[in-house]
Amino acid sequence: GNGDGKSRLRISNASLPLYDIDFDSNIHLQLTVNANGEVVAAKSIKSKTTCSDQRIINQVVNEVIRQVKYKKENGADLIYTFYTVKILAK
Repeated sequence: GNGDGKSRLRISNASLPLYDIDFDSNIHLQLTVNANGEVVAAKSIKSKTTCSDQRIINQVVNEVIRQVKYKKENGADLIYTFYTVKILAK
C-alpha cells in the first residue's frame, strides 16, 4: 500500500484494561488502515517498544485492531500510520 497516514484522521482510540506491570511502558505500533478507516493489521515496532511482555503486546495489538478507527476515504489505498500506547505501572 501507499501513503504515509498523515492525511487520515483518527476518529477513535483504544480503551485498554489496566495491566499488571512493574514499570511504565510504551508500545509503539505500525498500523495498516484501509479505505473504510478500519485497522486491518498492526505490528509492534520492537526497536521502540519498551514493554517486554509479549502477552501484553499481543493483547494491545488485538484491541487496537478491534477499536481504533480512522475517517473513511473512498477509493484510498492502504495506508501505514503509527500509534503509541502508554501502559502505566500498577
